[in-house]
Amino acid sequence: VADATGALLQSLGVEVRLVTGAAAAIACDLAEVDLVFSDVMMPGEMDGIELARWLAERHPALPVVLTSGYMLSPERLQDLKVQFVRKPSSLGAINDAFVTALRKRNFSDDGRRGERQRR
Repeated sequence: VADATGALLQSLGVEVRLVTGAAAAIACDLAEVDLVFSDVMMPGEMDGIELARWLAERHPALPVVLTSGYMLSPERLQDLKVQFVRKPSSLGAINDAFVTALRKRNFSDDGRRGERQRR
């Protein structure tokens, strides 16, 4: 699924860095990342929601879009400033979530990332 989603996003001109789990995502140079798109269910000890919490603490201006085909309790996402896309989803729904997440980043209080986006 990740490979197929990555290929679809690349066909739209999005640069994709595909990783297989939260530990690999954390190991990336996140300074060069504009958005994290993660499934809630991932291999390893940390799921997508825990990854989103980790990112919110350490990289609060980095937008996160989560996806899942499972029913999630609203409480699990309550404190997170993430976009959520239910699977199965269309490429349009994913694109809309990305656009919304990136707009919120540009209007966030953290001017550094917003300034980078305007250059």
